[in-house]
Amino acid sequence: MHHTEAIKKLETSKEFDSWKKTHKEAYLVHFFKMLDKANESIWQIGYYSHKTNLISVFLVNGIIAKSEDSEVFKEQKKLVQPLKLEDAKIDDIKALQTADEILKKEYKGSTIFKSFMILQNIDGVGQVWNVTFVTNEFKTVNVKVNSKSGECISHKIVSLIQGKD
Repeated sequence: MHHTEAIKKLETSKEFDSWKKTHKEAYLVHFFKMLDKANESIWQIGYYSHKTNLISVFLVNGIIAKSEDSEVFKEQKKLVQPLKLEDAKIDDIKALQTADEILKKEYKGSTIFKSFMILQNIDGVGQVWNVTFVTNEFKTVNVKVNSKSGECISHKIVSLIQGKD
């Protein structure tokens, strides 16, 4: 299921309709998906409320389920920008293809054991598909793909262990 199908399914559900009645000020902030076999068909869709400073996350799969509301990390408070669905012209599959190409070209030999992606609007960066690959070497490769153009905005590798590359 693409993110566009997931949002339609969510926003036409009774669960969402009931929640939205008491959270009128909340707005869409992210789509998140783990890219392993067990979770690849589950979208986590987040809505942020300035009023409560909480994020409400809905899991969309065969059913709709809502997680407990959670706080935003202090350093992320300024980063909670609304998503503009009209600027998400590139779907998750195309974004992942772009990220995979960067991974193979720039980070040859990296063995990936976990990966995930998030569509978000980052303050100062813009709206991106933020794809992260976790390697067996305890590093992460992060690739940001512009959600409108499909261009790679940035990519980097970071060690998860201090003192390493």
